[in-house]
Order: sequence, then C-alpha cells, then structure tokens
Amino acid sequence: MKERKSKRVIVRITENQFKNLMDCVITKINSRYTTSDLIRESVIDKLNKIKEDAKRKK
Repeated sequence: MKERKSKRVIVRITENQFKNLMDCVITKINSRYTTSDLIRESVIDKLNKIKEDAKRKK
C-alpha cells in the first residue's frame, strides 16, 4: 500500500477573511463538514483558480 504524504500549506488571510471563515464554520458546523475540510476545500479552490488564470495568460 502506498503511503500518502501530508502536505502543509501556509495561508495568509486578512482579519476580515478570517471572520468570514469563522462565520462559515459556525453555519456549517451542523453538517458533515469539519473545519479542516472547509479550509482545505477553499484553499484547493483558490489554487485551482490561480492555475486557470495562469493558463489563460499564456
């Protein structure tokens, strides 16, 4: 079985973005999402958007 290596990403956010994230976590707390899932999904979405923008610029 192949071992998965975990990757750490440092994300810098503003105070307002942090407040929005916490509001989102509070509203989603009753569903199946955990805080780390929400953060992971938002970071992946942002990275994919950056990749798409870079492809368009080429």
